[in-house]
Amino acid sequence: MGHYDCRRSLFSRVSGRQNSVGRFDLGRSSWDAVHTVIRPIGGALLATQVLGHTSPTFTVIVAVLGGGTSLVSHTAKTATRLASNTSPEPFSNIALSFGEDVAVVGGLALIYHNPIIALSIFAIAIAAFFYFAPKILRSIKAKLWLAWKKLNVPAYFDVPAELPIALPKKLVDVFSAQQVGQTTAWAVPCLSGRGRGVPANLFGALVAMNEEPRKVLFIARKNGRPFAQSIDLEGMRVAREPKFLSENLNIVPASGKGARYVFIFPRADAAKVELIVEYLRKHLGQDGPVGVDSDLKATATV
Repeated sequence: MGHYDCRRSLFSRVSGRQNSVGRFDLGRSSWDAVHTVIRPIGGALLATQVLGHTSPTFTVIVAVLGGGTSLVSHTAKTATRLASNTSPEPFSNIALSFGEDVAVVGGLALIYHNPIIALSIFAIAIAAFFYFAPKILRSIKAKLWLAWKKLNVPAYFDVPAELPIALPKKLVDVFSAQQVGQTTAWAVPCLSGRGRGVPANLFGALVAMNEEPRKVLFIARKNGRPFAQSIDLEGMRVAREPKFLSENLNIVPASGKGARYVFIFPRADAAKVELIVEYLRKHLGQDGPVGVDSDLKATATV
């Protein structure tokens, strides 16, 4: 019991320090970065101490499992926290901090009273992490990329721009496999926003074909595999929507019902997005300002 009380006292002190640090974004992120090294080691040591003296082989297996589980759980928490830190409003961070406190107290109580249920919940949480982790990491990568582009490449709104015809090299084979014998009118690198059949935050390119001017094609690679989604623009309206970090191309149904698509470009590509809207509206026979109105707004992830 003496060792148990000592560990519990140490855990309480560390938890208290973490909760006090966790109220500040910079301190919280710095604390998480340090614990990315500490927690796997602590998890491995704790797992071996709980089991007591066993064979060396079994000790190594338990240490690897304990350290790996600690790393996975900490990575899930850190990725979620980093994503919430980019939000300008404070409520998401407050809710996460409160949720962490509740989860710690409730988890310890559940482990004490019913460890089987606690283990089941933990297994479900780990499975959920492996499902949502790629989406969270793509979102973080997209935000960092847009922020870097905004800081390092100024947006020249008054400088004439041209839409590139050549596809990015890594996407040439994706386009060739989907559109045999067709040629590109333009191909502009971008990020995918939300849209039917299009996962968010994929790095790819939006492509228009000379043979089908009333369609666009989004091509990318998802987890290393080719991805392509053709979008029929019949009955659609298009507009440019400026955001803080990005220039969004919104494609929405004219009737107001149906699939909506958002494609996200760096702020420096504002002139290119304007040319894209002018090109698409010309081939769709639409008039009006290039900018977005209230009917053409769509939800993007960035």
